[in-house]
Amino acid sequence: PRIIVLDIDHCFNPIKLMLAVREAVLRRFHETSVARKWVKDLMTASDTRASIVEGTTTMAEEDFGMQIDDDDGDNDVSAREKKMIDHAIASCLGRINIVQPKDFTYLTLVATLESLRQSLDQESKHTNHAQTAPTMIMIDSLSTLDASTQYQESLPTKGSQSGLSDRNSFYRQLVRLRDSHQVAIIGTSLTTAGRCSIWDKMITHRVSMQKRIND
Repeated sequence: PRIIVLDIDHCFNPIKLMLAVREAVLRRFHETSVARKWVKDLMTASDTRASIVEGTTTMAEEDFGMQIDDDDGDNDVSAREKKMIDHAIASCLGRINIVQPKDFTYLTLVATLESLRQSLDQESKHTNHAQTAPTMIMIDSLSTLDASTQYQESLPTKGSQSGLSDRNSFYRQLVRLRDSHQVAIIGTSLTTAGRCSIWDKMITHRVSMQKRIND
């Protein structure tokens, strides 16, 4: 699926992201190749016994040479497999989009979500909505704008309504995007202060993480 990262605090490291994606792809390829080789070993052993009686060469034996050679603990990856790995890494990275707003305001994020919604609207006209994977929107971090939001909301305005921070407009835009398209929204926050009631209504799951400092 496509991933949109709203890096509000500009702490996202693209280099670490690329290394993490590469490590995940290599780990998955290694694990699946080992499992595939184990299955092929069983098929080869079984089919070899049958081929001795029938005097034929099994398909498993012919295809076995294309798998990763794990003899003596070595993993010799063929040129074809290296190309597959590079393509998988490029495909994963190509679906990750990092948005770093120039100014620390909700108004910039509102414009970003509106642009994304219009883009998804155009795509839905040319693709089958049921077959497309949900777009994941990751917001890091919601607590970045707490101080500026509290200050802007405290400023006097005409009448009794507030909203100079455009915080409610941002969350309403999220709700609008969620109702229009298949999206999964994940938000991180260092604190619970300044949470918006609209955001609290949208939340379905909460996960609390604590950083462990090793001595």
